[in-house]
Amino acid sequence: MANKLVTDTSVPVAEATAIAEEAALIAENNIFNKIRFSWRPEDRAILDRIRMSADSMFADAFEVIIEVIDRFYECLRVPEQRNGVVVKDATGRTVWKTDDHDQIIERWDQMTGQDIEMTLANLERIKLSLAPQVNSLMLEALFARQIAGDSSDDGWMGVLDGTQGDKQAAANRHSKVERFHAYFRFYLYSQADTFLKEVNAFIKLLENIRWWQIRTQK
Repeated sequence: MANKLVTDTSVPVAEATAIAEEAALIAENNIFNKIRFSWRPEDRAILDRIRMSADSMFADAFEVIIEVIDRFYECLRVPEQRNGVVVKDATGRTVWKTDDHDQIIERWDQMTGQDIEMTLANLERIKLSLAPQVNSLMLEALFARQIAGDSSDDGWMGVLDGTQGDKQAAANRHSKVERFHAYFRFYLYSQADTFLKEVNAFIKLLENIRWWQIRTQK
């Protein structure tokens, strides 16, 4: 069911990509005049609202694990200071010193084995609650998808007379709000699932660094 949810959401994107590629091949037919490459204002407003709401919920749910990762990088980086005070950006996060190529300076000689062990222990502890949260978000997205489907069916059955197109149009109008809600739930789950995968990859990196340090010491 989860795979079907991902497929149903990604198919329209794949279809849009295929259309754009085909348009590039037959541009001589002036097909570009028939394709819209930007969002309609009302669609952009809905997408922005979904993104802001999901980002806010994501930040609240996973703030603790983000702080653990931030503390790890604080051991590597050098903060910018102004009059002896650490500089913060608009979101309250520390501004780090950068090199001539605007890359953040990271001094791995500042890192100790204890820093790595503490970060690994904290990440594994937090993952015990993070993984179930991500799974719950997936289940909520599936449920929202089911609700949207039921609402669409109700709209379809509400049209007693008319063509198949009339019934489909009525079903789409009836389930519009539910379909937006289903997309919002999928957006939030996808964000959290991607973050969890990155956390697992980060844990693997720390484990490799610990192993390299131990091997170097030998």
